Amino acid sequence: ACGKIQLNDAWFVFAESMPNDVTDYVNLVVVRCHCEDETPLLNNRTATLVRMSNLPHADSPRTLLNFELRPGTQQAFAAAKDYIGLRYEDKPFLVLTGGVGSGKSHLLEAIGRWLIGEDTLFARYEMVADLLAILRAAVPEGQLEKKVEAYKTYTFLLLDDLGVERLTDFALEQLTIIID
Repeated sequence: ACGKIQLNDAWFVFAESMPNDVTDYVNLVVVRCHCEDETPLLNNRTATLVRMSNLPHADSPRTLLNFELRPGTQQAFAAAKDYIGLRYEDKPFLVLTGGVGSGKSHLLEAIGRWLIGEDTLFARYEMVADLLAILRAAVPEGQLEKKVEAYKTYTFLLLDDLGVERLTDFALEQLTIIID
């Protein structure tokens, strides 16, 4: 396979050609090409998926290899390693808890990069506050349902800083719809 990605009705080959905000797509369909061209474009496909994922720290990606083990972080690190070792269909929810500076965000990003890089899965990283701002902004435009449906299409949704701010009834309802 050549590594092209089909997003709805359009084919994309290079990371630069993919749209940044795929939340504008409803009923998103991602299909890998199965043509006769044996030239692997895995790096382009992975780069495209990383760009679409919204993962932070593009210049110095956080990975499990550069995670700094400190007292109190061993259990979370072990959980992250165990999680990425599971088969796709066996991956349950993973919740990392801990105080400020305990490595939760680093591990979440590392998991996201692994899912995309090793398994080429469709993942999206969002700070919960940013996601809620996107959803709130969609209400007056009449686009809330479309945005929620777009977030439900991701194979993995990586939510960072859930619980940092008090959730309103609106926020709790929208997050429940997306996650459930």
